[in-house]
Amino acid sequence: MIINIKKAILHILDGNSGFCVYSDNELETDDTLIVSYICEHIDKICNDPSMRTGTFRDNSGFKYQLGQYINGETDFTSFSKNIAERLYELISQSDNITSSDLIICDCIMSEKPTIAILKCDNKIGYIHQVVQNENNIKNEIINHYAIMPSVSQRFSDYAFISVDDFSIKYKPKNITVDGEKMDLFSDGVLECDYDLSTKEAFNKIRKLAKKVTEDFAGNEIDTEAKIKRYVKETAITTEDIAVDEVADAVFESPSAREEFTQKVKEAEVPEHIPMNEYVTKRVNKNIKIVTDTGIEISFPPEYYKDEENISIVNNEDGTLSIQINNIGQIINK
Repeated sequence: MIINIKKAILHILDGNSGFCVYSDNELETDDTLIVSYICEHIDKICNDPSMRTGTFRDNSGFKYQLGQYINGETDFTSFSKNIAERLYELISQSDNITSSDLIICDCIMSEKPTIAILKCDNKIGYIHQVVQNENNIKNEIINHYAIMPSVSQRFSDYAFISVDDFSIKYKPKNITVDGEKMDLFSDGVLECDYDLSTKEAFNKIRKLAKKVTEDFAGNEIDTEAKIKRYVKETAITTEDIAVDEVADAVFESPSAREEFTQKVKEAEVPEHIPMNEYVTKRVNKNIKIVTDTGIEISFPPEYYKDEENISIVNNEDGTLSIQINNIGQIINK
């Protein structure tokens, strides 16, 4: 992804001491070290399948402030401070108080003007410290309480808001304020409604399909294999998963299909789920079964009910037998 950082600023939110440092000056966007650090992190998280899509509520204060910034009624520093102050207000009231660094950017992401909010919780790390006195030098190891993530790690919380159409993508994070759970971004900062992320929606489909299978005394392994088979076949011709087609592919019983469809609707799962890298990885993962005797077997989903590879036999005494066929070699791992 091509990312162009136009403006960026760093604010420090120390929830433990109650001491926050709101910067009055922007970061130097001609500093290659700073720009490279921010761009690498944005590139790492911008396609995170756990991010939800959102739409601003009519009375959203963030939307109003963003409009003021776009129209030139407020400057970038003041706009970013409002975001930082709101985040700190929520963090300081939550049951799990953390200290964090907050980077806010006005940037171009794939030719799309975007406001990026990047929050990283501070971590404790070890650094060296050189202590020099009149006679000698002593090197020490000390704790540092404000380590930012390296480029190989990820920011803890983030949101991207399109300047063109006000569309939102953000990573959900539940916090507890005065005993009540709320979403840090959708409820606290952005004030937006949202659709489930691809990761949430796909996992809900799998869990609900498993629940309906249990209700109708079906075979859970069979259900998992059918979902994976449907997604693999669908990926060849389309870029999304249709929930009604999943119901048809998995359940033969009309009653089971109806119950599954109803549960999906109640869970507010979108009718169409985008196909992405997360879904592809999930469906390509092996099916893993564990017997009540402690034996674990892992195999590709396409092997299930393919008797040339695996046979599952119902014995007369009610037990099951599993036969693995066409083995050329056994390796001890």
